[in-house]
Amino acid sequence: QVQAVKHNVIGQKTVKTYVRGICRYVAWLYKNQRNVLSDACLGALQDDDFDPNELEMTSLKQSSIADFMTENPGVSPINYDQHRADDFEQFLLSLRNRSGYKPDQSVYDSMRSSLFHLYRGYGRSMTPEFAADLTVFFKGLKRTVARRNHDAGVKLTEGEEPMSFSLLRSLCAAFIKHGDEEFLFAHAFLLLS
Repeated sequence: QVQAVKHNVIGQKTVKTYVRGICRYVAWLYKNQRNVLSDACLGALQDDDFDPNELEMTSLKQSSIADFMTENPGVSPINYDQHRADDFEQFLLSLRNRSGYKPDQSVYDSMRSSLFHLYRGYGRSMTPEFAADLTVFFKGLKRTVARRNHDAGVKLTEGEEPMSFSLLRSLCAAFIKHGDEEFLFAHAFLLLS
């Protein structure tokens, strides 16, 4: 039961998103930094099974990596002793969306979460140096993305949008009109937050 609770930390949809990110990263490592991949993963990704078309090969590699991870849940696709923060940072800088443009900050954040899942899922921890390097990189990346968006004239909105005063007034009137304790509490909470 304890293990079941510990494995129930992340929803299945989120896990699928993380695995897609991991597959994308491992496919990039296969093309650019094979020494970082585990021998078991390299053995599962033989070149002679794939079409030479690069786009198709990358897609097939990602599919093969997903199969490898499913069939070998206890075997990590990477060699953690060879893995450096620079590898992941280079991968992030190589990312492009379908239109060929650099992605938004949310894609970078999702990939970062995928990397954390790659470590956590195999019972590993990042070294303090690795984590510190990523922290500095992501601070700079966030500023770079914000500058790029600003220069492109993209509206810079992040997080929640403020509630309009007319909506606040309508909700407060409805809460007071109802009169139950829950609605009075909601009214007070809304005004104080």
